[in-house]
Amino acid sequence: MAAVHWYRNGGGLYRYRSNARAHPYARAHASSSSSSSSVLDVAVLGAGAAGLTAAFFAAQRLGGLHGRVAVLERTGEAGKKILMSGGSRCNVMPAIPASPEDDFFTAAGDDSILSAGEAKYAKKVAKLTLNSWHPEELRHWFEHDVKLSLTLEESTQKLFPTSNSAREVRNKLVEAVEEQGGVVMHGHGVSSMKRLPSEEHDGELLWHLYAEDPPSKWSLHEPGALIARARAVVVATGGLSFPAVGTDGTGHKMLRDELGVRIAETYPALVPLLGVSPAQEQLAGVSLSDVRLQAVESGPKKNKRKKRASTTAHRSGFLFTHKGFSGPSVLDLSHRVILARQQMVEDVKLMVEWTGDTREEWADRLEAQRSGGGGVRGALRSGGIPQRLADALMRHADVPLDRVASELRKGERERLLTALAGYELEVGSADGGFKKAEVSGGGVPLSSLKPDGLALQGLENVFCCGEICDVHGRIGGFNFLWAWTSGRLAGLGSAAGAAAAADKGEKKEGEMASSSSS
Repeated sequence: MAAVHWYRNGGGLYRYRSNARAHPYARAHASSSSSSSSVLDVAVLGAGAAGLTAAFFAAQRLGGLHGRVAVLERTGEAGKKILMSGGSRCNVMPAIPASPEDDFFTAAGDDSILSAGEAKYAKKVAKLTLNSWHPEELRHWFEHDVKLSLTLEESTQKLFPTSNSAREVRNKLVEAVEEQGGVVMHGHGVSSMKRLPSEEHDGELLWHLYAEDPPSKWSLHEPGALIARARAVVVATGGLSFPAVGTDGTGHKMLRDELGVRIAETYPALVPLLGVSPAQEQLAGVSLSDVRLQAVESGPKKNKRKKRASTTAHRSGFLFTHKGFSGPSVLDLSHRVILARQQMVEDVKLMVEWTGDTREEWADRLEAQRSGGGGVRGALRSGGIPQRLADALMRHADVPLDRVASELRKGERERLLTALAGYELEVGSADGGFKKAEVSGGGVPLSSLKPDGLALQGLENVFCCGEICDVHGRIGGFNFLWAWTSGRLAGLGSAAGAAAAADKGEKKEGEMASSSSS
């Protein structure tokens, strides 16, 4: 087992492994009290899935000459959302091929804040990013570089760690960063950054990173204190989902208010919805596995002629909660409902086929029950409807619970068929919010990023990756897929930018020395 050496920097602890390359930043601060006396090549803001991936590839690409890479983590622990994912098992990635068009969503690419040209470009960036790393290469990276064994779960077509431990995933990622010579520094939240000349480095323009002001509960620095300087910065601070773990939009605010970056309005995504169950029955705990859920939308109020669009959930799991609805199918379509409210769409309906069977199939089933002399409740139960839901649907359709199928009246039959294969969920005006959302939508529009390294256009050597970007995937490991792929691109891009800046600085220093000697 390699030894781990710890260093104190202005009250903050960070570390590097002794069998990794001796980290220049750590060496420079082994006896120093201020991080401002040395320069990082790459500073990664946030030690989540995307940030750790970016740090790995930045450190690996820079190698010995430009090997100063540090992850500045706001909280006291890296990868908190990794630890929470997949029921603490961490669904590392989907085993099925991902479709940028079908499995991911960007609001800015959906005609919300961008022109048609910008929206097209945003979708192009998403596609190029997701296609930049072949799934087999990604899996190879995990198993050979991160040294994490993965196992396919056949029923869900997702890859989990063989240990079924999300903690192992997080730990292996941190160790992999350290193996490349990177460091992870906790309690180093950044809420301000400015590009200023450095007198100590012959006027080289560097990003100066300042501690949170006001400080968070995790901060190890005085408010507003300079905690690092870097040639390149990767912003991987996450979105707003689960704010208790430190993702409260600090990165969005910094980019918007200080650097003038346009931010698409944020919203909860993959979130439970509040609403009323059929016949206002208490159905909490009732679940179904073969639901077909569809979001049917109309155009904005000002555009009455816009064609009605519909989206069907990829997943079929559905769960009634005490206050509404959840499960994979609901989470997959929740953003459609929430965005409709934000964009003032006049009508968004969630339509349900409770067993995936069509109206015609249910009509045939009721007819068969009628011929056999059975009851309507029996037909619903044999068709896969849980008893409590079957009773609620019959009450909703105003069909007596003791109704025999042969005595089912025409009006009752029509209402019941609609309830079974065309039920409109009564969704309320609220949702679970960011506290319950698995991810957040909105953020940095992909149209603001360069596709080859996810650098922010108009800013020198600032890169974005992960949930801070305006893109999210559906349930099933797709958001981790975005984190890994975007993190890799941002890491490689930041390394190239830092190396170019360092070479430029060295050239300038040489020219000045030559001028002085002459």
